[in-house]
Amino acid sequence: MARPGPVRLIPADPQAALEVRFMDRFFDLHVMNAAQHAVDGAITGDLTKRSEGMALSIEKLERAYAWLEGRLAGRTGPRAATSRWPTAPPRPSCSTRTGRTASPRPIRCCKPIERGCWRGPRSPRPWTRPGPSATCSRWVRPTGIEESNMNYVDGFVIPIPTANKEAYRKMAETSAVIFKECGALSLVECWGDDVPEGKLTSFPMAVQREPDETVVFAWITWPSKAVRDKGMKKSGDDPRMKPFMENMPFDGKRMIFGGFEVIVNA
Repeated sequence: MARPGPVRLIPADPQAALEVRFMDRFFDLHVMNAAQHAVDGAITGDLTKRSEGMALSIEKLERAYAWLEGRLAGRTGPRAATSRWPTAPPRPSCSTRTGRTASPRPIRCCKPIERGCWRGPRSPRPWTRPGPSATCSRWVRPTGIEESNMNYVDGFVIPIPTANKEAYRKMAETSAVIFKECGALSLVECWGDDVPEGKLTSFPMAVQREPDETVVFAWITWPSKAVRDKGMKKSGDDPRMKPFMENMPFDGKRMIFGGFEVIVNA
C-alpha cells in the first residue's frame, strides 16, 4: 500500500476489500499452514511423523479446497476469461467424492474468548494471548472446514495359532507400511499375555480361541473416517497385500473387526 504498483491489490470498495483480506487469511491459515504439516513431518527424518504430517495435510487441504470451490462456484468478473477459479471443475478428491457442499460466509465473534473459539490451525502465541475479559476479533471457523481433534479407529480381535507368531508379525509389519502409505497414522498389534477366559463373555470366547491359539488385539488409527474409507480401499488393491490375503496365518472367519469414532482422547 505504501508503494502501489500498476495493479491495485486491495480494492477501494470497503466490502470488496474485506473479501480480499478474508481470502488472504483463508489461504494463509488453511492452505499454507495445512501444507506445512507435511513439510514439518518430512524434515524430521522420522517415517511415522512423515506419514502423520502428510495425512494431516491431505485432510486439511481437502476440506479447505472443498469449501473454497463452493464459495467461488459460479463467480463472474472481468477476469473470468483468464481465471481458473470461476470455471474450474470440482476436484474429484474433494467435493465430488466426499459430497461436501458450499459453506456460508463466516461470522464475526464478539463474545468473550472461551474454549472452542477458533483461532486458526495454530495456537496463539503465549505473549499475544488475550485475557479472560478480552473479545475475539478473529473469524469463527466457517462450516465446511471445521477440524476435529478426534481420529477414527479400526479395531481387531484375532485368534492366531501360537506357532504362527513370527509369520503374523511379518504380515503386520508389511501391512503397517501399506496402511501408512494409504493415510493411516499408526498401527498397533498386541500379542495376548493376560487374557482371561471369562464365564459369560471374553476375548477368547468371542473368537472361539483354540487351545493352541493366542488372542491378538490390534487397531489402526486414521485422521478421519473419510481418510479411512479411501485408505482401506487403496490398501486392499495393493499387490503387496495379495500374498497375505491368499495365505493368512490365522482363521479369518473368526476375526472380529469394526470401525469406531473416538469420543475421548486423553
